[in-house]
Amino acid sequence: MNNPVGQEDPPRSLDQLRSLLAGVMTRAAPTHLGTRAQRTLAALIDSPRQTAVYSITELADMVGVNTSTLTRLAKRLGYSGFTELQADDVLVALGSSPYTRATVEACRIAAAHGIHIIAITDSYGSPLAACANETFITPTGGTFFSNSTAASLILAEGLLALVARSLRNEALEALRRRETLIDELGVATPPGPS
Repeated sequence: MNNPVGQEDPPRSLDQLRSLLAGVMTRAAPTHLGTRAQRTLAALIDSPRQTAVYSITELADMVGVNTSTLTRLAKRLGYSGFTELQADDVLVALGSSPYTRATVEACRIAAAHGIHIIAITDSYGSPLAACANETFITPTGGTFFSNSTAASLILAEGLLALVARSLRNEALEALRRRETLIDELGVATPPGPS
């Protein structure tokens, strides 16, 4: 981790980024950013959805700066690069009543760590929605005794496709990192015989 600005760790949530910018602007933070960098950071904070999913080129165009400006800003804030500033930590939680304790607890822990949570659930009253930054409600009723997850899974696949399309090469690199992590953890079941 790059930490030239005197802070322990780079901001891990939108609220932490807002606080850092406020501190920089009032000179209360140990971080010093020039006027252009402050304006650029403010524009990114004001457009969190675009910042999370647009490519660095699209964001640079949106903000009116060069891509190298965004990379320098991210490094100045303590990130290893711009992709780390964007959307490194997102938890997509899927569940409907009765909610599993493990899923609800994962959401609570992720929220406590400033991780952005997207909930795909059956009600705004669900414990997953209570922890989430974004909530999508999907129907779960069906002809069987148990809840249907078809609508939730289709929505999750659609969201992942949109994110992958927006991130392009960054999405492929993130998938490679995920696959490496899964291999290191040894949690994947090897494929069966063909």
